[in-house]
Amino acid sequence: MQTTLVIADDEYFIRQRLKKIIPWTALNLKLAGEAENGVEVLNILNEQHVDIVLLDIRMPKMLGTETALHIRQNFPDTQVIILSGYNEFEYARSALQNGVSDYLLKPVDPSALLSSLENCIEKISQRQKTTAKLKSFDRHMRSNALADVRDKKISYAEVCLKYPDFSQYRYSAYIGIYTMDDTPAGVFGLTDLIQSELGLNCEHFQESGHIYVIQLFFSTGSDISHLGSVLTGFVAESPNYIFLTANHVFSLEEDWGTYYRRITSSLNQRYFHPSSDLFMEFKHKEQGNEKLDLVKLRQTVMEYLNLSDAKNFESFIEKSFDTIMQKKNIDLLFSFLNELFITFQIHYKIPANLDCSISDFISDMIEEEHDCGRLKEEVLHYGNQCMSLKKTPPSDVSYCRKITAYIDENYMNPDLTVSSIAEHFQLNASYLGTIFKNVRDQSILQYITKARMEAAKKLLATGDYLVSEVAAAIGYSDVFYFSKCFKKNFGCSPKEFIRICEAEKE
Repeated sequence: MQTTLVIADDEYFIRQRLKKIIPWTALNLKLAGEAENGVEVLNILNEQHVDIVLLDIRMPKMLGTETALHIRQNFPDTQVIILSGYNEFEYARSALQNGVSDYLLKPVDPSALLSSLENCIEKISQRQKTTAKLKSFDRHMRSNALADVRDKKISYAEVCLKYPDFSQYRYSAYIGIYTMDDTPAGVFGLTDLIQSELGLNCEHFQESGHIYVIQLFFSTGSDISHLGSVLTGFVAESPNYIFLTANHVFSLEEDWGTYYRRITSSLNQRYFHPSSDLFMEFKHKEQGNEKLDLVKLRQTVMEYLNLSDAKNFESFIEKSFDTIMQKKNIDLLFSFLNELFITFQIHYKIPANLDCSISDFISDMIEEEHDCGRLKEEVLHYGNQCMSLKKTPPSDVSYCRKITAYIDENYMNPDLTVSSIAEHFQLNASYLGTIFKNVRDQSILQYITKARMEAAKKLLATGDYLVSEVAAAIGYSDVFYFSKCFKKNFGCSPKEFIRICEAEKE
């Protein structure tokens, strides 16, 4: 995002010279306007946000010092650099008292102007980071409070006491989101869209690396009458795969947990929607009673694998997935995958070198993939490993080592994603992920999470850091989600882990 700047001087040629000597591109600056007097400056600021004002101290209608004072009082985030032809202490003192960032003498020296602009840009950057942290912390606290209502730890009335803006609402609804992106950018985009188009209050929760839930609050049913069209439009315009689910509106006096569990469960329908889609479920459907003949499944699979009969193995897997797709039965899908991978592991030690239980491995794989086609590819991949057990090409091993080394050095960067790693190595993200999984039997995202969790464990064990500080240090901007990941990996929350470490030291 560009930094905006206004040049204010009553002399045309001075304004032209300033425009010429400012390194616009290098500083990522954008000219927001020109003014010949203080009144015009204030008019521009009233019409748009301006980051920096270059302000002549002597102009008609309103002195620069008066204008600077007005800016400080009404536009405190705007940086002001005073320009003066008078090297007088009183002018400088008056300007600085009025909150200006710098005081430069005319004719303005380009290097002095550059230094002053860089200082202003740095101040703006620091302020934006501080504001973002405060907003993130406030969102985290609000989300925590709402999660506590959902889990029946506190009442909604207690939330309203702490956050009075919630007292105006009577109803709520959840939207489930599965996104292929491993960043929350798409979720923020959807919440912004809902807020701008419908004027609704939105809070979001991160369930996993790809799964989020948005909670909407509103006063009447008519407030969400256009929600369906907004969600449909968002899905249609999404550049990457995204799957949305929406279900019942409920009164804030009801049990939130029931609706939350339904919305997260309905996200499993993504396996039957290979293209981005919106799934509206307003009547909860129980799964059918279909059951697998696990003994027959195990015998059939082992027969094909032991004979290295790749053709019939692939045909069997294809037919099985076709049946599951026709029935759209999630329980059947999960049972099928569970039995297959237990067979792979017990009889062939595939996946190899697992550092977690086979059930956790299956759970992570199911959570990360988004449709039956991709799950089928996973099954065929590991089935072929069982049959061939061939050595991995040395080039793939080399790439994998480079990837793990890069992650180990950069896991603390919150912008580290599969896409950014692929861009660094100048490889296709899908190809890179395939190489990594072939060698390590885990996805790149799983390795990033593991690296971050191990680092978090070491930092928390020292007892020198707050949980929020550790989360930020290892690349998590959402403390709530960090705590959830930590508990999933180590069986206790970060705070509980700190207490355990402190007890061991005593």
